[in-house]
Amino acid sequence: VIQRYGCDALRFTLATGTTPGQDLNLSLDKVEEKGRNLVNKIWNGAKLIAKPLSSLEKEGYTWSTTKVFDHINGGVNESPSVSPRTSLPFAERWILRELSSLIRSVDAAHQRHDMGEAGRAVSAFFLNQFSSWYAEICKTRLYSSNGDGASREAEMAMDVLMHVYVSTIQLLHPYMPYVTEEVWQRLVITHRDGDDEGSSIMSSSWPSPLVGLEGDDTGGDSVSSDFVLFQEAVRAVRNIRAEHQVPLGKKIPGAVLVIDSDRVRSRLKSEEKSLQFLCKLDTITWVGSQQSMDPEQYVESVVGDGFCVYLPVAGLVDAEQEINRLSRQVVKLEKDLLVLTGRLSSAQFVEKAPQNVVASTTEKKNELAQQLKMVQDRLSNLR
Repeated sequence: VIQRYGCDALRFTLATGTTPGQDLNLSLDKVEEKGRNLVNKIWNGAKLIAKPLSSLEKEGYTWSTTKVFDHINGGVNESPSVSPRTSLPFAERWILRELSSLIRSVDAAHQRHDMGEAGRAVSAFFLNQFSSWYAEICKTRLYSSNGDGASREAEMAMDVLMHVYVSTIQLLHPYMPYVTEEVWQRLVITHRDGDDEGSSIMSSSWPSPLVGLEGDDTGGDSVSSDFVLFQEAVRAVRNIRAEHQVPLGKKIPGAVLVIDSDRVRSRLKSEEKSLQFLCKLDTITWVGSQQSMDPEQYVESVVGDGFCVYLPVAGLVDAEQEINRLSRQVVKLEKDLLVLTGRLSSAQFVEKAPQNVVASTTEKKNELAQQLKMVQDRLSNLR
């Protein structure tokens, strides 16, 4: 098993795959799914960071394990005349709050000697909040090339990105000692500025929740709830793209986000580049009051109370190609519906076939009829 999946993958699966007092039936599928895939994600995270980190260092940037405190009140490098937390972008405030919450949860689980719960919490955070969201958002900051402002934004993002990544591998070290030590040597020891941490991850300081993130004047708990709306908006756009079979690389112009709340609109607008990147949107129009859009011109998705996303129909698909595709679909549905209608019109079939077969055929016919109507309506709108 170790030769095939690695020692770290096996250790993590054994430690997190059960609860205290239960025997564990080892599943190799879980070793691959839960263990090895997490190891791969850890390596991919290190590679994502290493390239832009090296590029920033060529421009004079230096990183240390304490740099993130420059951006947070109560940190070791706090300026008495500036409130650094107000300068942190929306996504950075969210991920640092999530990390602090994770550290508290892990510490509490360790106090209860619940090693499995602690490991599962760290894994879920790394795969979801970090890899699926914040690391993707960081790409819009690290690979921007719009002058000095972009460089400062990239340095700030790297401060936070490194802090979150390093803290997470420290939390994972008891479960995955080999890959986390290797990453520590290649990423932290190689790139840190000064000897402010141990030469091994084993001798480094255990992560602590950050001070200055809770109950602040920028929104407190609303940061988390507002970021949930950001995530739901991304999912809404992606669902619309999937439903309309929009090519993956195609950017949609003319998206409209209607948001009643000034606070939510301001925060999401500050992450406009991230929304454009994650949703493959070309342009976004921000509207501050709830209003209805022409259903023949826009596809609507309700994200939450007072929050709707509208995508222009013309931007989703090429009208001529879509008309041809839907026309072929109508022909196929009509043909299939004609077959089922003829079958149900046969008295011999209805009388001799088992009742469950007749019922299934009737249900399928009704479903095809509904599909046909939807496709015909969609076709008429395009024409």
